[in-house]
Amino acid sequence: MNNLKKQIVFSDYDGTIYITEENMLTNVKSIKEYRNSGGKFVIVTGRSKTSVSNVIKQYNIPYDYIISNNGAVIYNSDMQKIYEESISIDISNKIIEYLNTKENIEVFFYDDEDKVKYHNQKLLKLRIKTSDYKLAQNIEDEINSMFNEYIKAHSAFPGMYYDNHDFVIVDIVSVNAGKENAIKKY
Repeated sequence: MNNLKKQIVFSDYDGTIYITEENMLTNVKSIKEYRNSGGKFVIVTGRSKTSVSNVIKQYNIPYDYIISNNGAVIYNSDMQKIYEESISIDISNKIIEYLNTKENIEVFFYDDEDKVKYHNQKLLKLRIKTSDYKLAQNIEDEINSMFNEYIKAHSAFPGMYYDNHDFVIVDIVSVNAGKENAIKKY
């Protein structure tokens, strides 16, 4: 058990910690046992601080750190921000200008708390939602091509975790963010 004290488990929330209600309760019990044995547990998610905080409270999920907004922010167990990697105002504006040329999409802007209205500010994440898979893939490819020095875009199918399977999202974060980079920073 001595080696366990030095171990850290990183886990995504949607589709990993939470798949079903029954699965969730079993996972929370396992997380508590693991932490009681000296292990550290880190939740890694694309969700915002507000969204992940709500499920942590709802299910009483113990954790040591949270990596949120697809790796753009890290919080400690007191919910104090210890790391942030945002998209600059200039790049945010250019991405928004590009997205304004697209139809059949919804665009959401995120700061470290949750969705916000855009007012010419740095952002942690932009999220595009559409029911058109090909459009999402095209947006992802074009944004990665145009802004690859500054940001990275990736698509996901959050509908697979919910009853609604008819949409795809494209999340955009700083090239220095991302779940994998945040884990390395930890």
